[in-house]
Amino acid sequence: MLHHIRRDQLYIWPARTYRDLVFETEIPLTRQPVFFISDPDALKIILTRNERFPKSDTQNRLLRKGLGDGLLTAEGETWRGQRRAIQPAFKIALLRNLVPAMAAAIDATAEKLDRLSEGAEFDLHHEMMLLTLDVLRRAMFERVAVDNEKMGWAVSEYLATFGQVDLGDYFALPDWLPRTKHFRVRAASAYFDKAVASILDERRADPAPPNDLLQLMMEARDEATGERLTDVEIRDNLITFFLAGHETTAIGLSWAFYLLALHPYIERRLVDEVRAGIGDRPIGADDLDAIAYARQVFEEAMRLYPPVPMFNRVAAGDENVGVLKIPKGAHIFISPYVLHRHRRLWDRPNDFDPDRFSPEAAAARHRFQYLPFNAGPRACVGLNFALMEGAMAIAALARRFRFALAPGFTPEMEARVTLRPKGGMRMVIQRR
Repeated sequence: MLHHIRRDQLYIWPARTYRDLVFETEIPLTRQPVFFISDPDALKIILTRNERFPKSDTQNRLLRKGLGDGLLTAEGETWRGQRRAIQPAFKIALLRNLVPAMAAAIDATAEKLDRLSEGAEFDLHHEMMLLTLDVLRRAMFERVAVDNEKMGWAVSEYLATFGQVDLGDYFALPDWLPRTKHFRVRAASAYFDKAVASILDERRADPAPPNDLLQLMMEARDEATGERLTDVEIRDNLITFFLAGHETTAIGLSWAFYLLALHPYIERRLVDEVRAGIGDRPIGADDLDAIAYARQVFEEAMRLYPPVPMFNRVAAGDENVGVLKIPKGAHIFISPYVLHRHRRLWDRPNDFDPDRFSPEAAAARHRFQYLPFNAGPRACVGLNFALMEGAMAIAALARRFRFALAPGFTPEMEARVTLRPKGGMRMVIQRR
């Protein structure tokens, strides 16, 4: 079982979890109770009551080794203070100011792809990873030096080590025991520390700093206490944003273009609507409504291939969740991948249909039925940033290129911390 989990964390989800909203079992050997839950009403209770259903110690212990105590891993008052300080920087009105930075990064990627010969084969996932990293660099670090390649390597190294579960994680072996992945991640973590320290020093030396996300974070204050984030908190959250905002958005884009390659009639509608709305001009902040269908494509791609395929919670005490009685210490597994393909929640759950995310359809759906960004108080702070970036990238690239699957290539899912296409996404480029 552990061999399969190392390769694919979705392996532990029984087939019946795609039919039943709740499935109760126990962990082998330890006999701890386990609940696999896809009931939206139960998920609403679990995901909105942080103190009663915190993240598991195992999950946080793994993530903290590289991410420290940022928004993804912090708990209690530490998390609340950071959330209150950082949340205002991600208001939609402020994010619209970042559209030119996003558009510039997307245009640079389009120009790079345009240099490929017609019919050339390339790894689209690699290009999407570089694109989302460039978007973050431009949006977060205007006028400071960031090595995209090295930062991308550090993120990938982190996910390749602590994204792979082993026996030591299941049985909570002490950190002082030597393990291969501890040594591998040490270099990535050291690079994070050095890079962020250099970024902060460079920004503080700037007499007229730009109003980018880094500056907003440095100036942010907890509205309840008036305290600013410490350098350590800024470091931890910058790294968290690189991991959450770079890797996950790239994954969503890779699977979106894969699905478009399989559904030419949807791709044709997308291109026609983008060209009718904005033509060939660069996408601006006032054009976001005109590329609404591109956003629907992105959202539907993340339904079928959610960038974070599963996460878990632990019951801090004996809890009643509707008719469920969950004992203290029980593990609660939540899988957006399973939830998004559940037979009782979705019509034709395995079909690719962006119209599921029309405004009318989305308004009629249970809020806790679709969780690509989690939900409740711990929903991803950057979800609007990601949706804006994803829609712009799909619209701008699809109107210039058609990406077809490379001959003989079929992608394979690699479900660890994130849901990567294993070995990349081999595509053939065609110009429109």
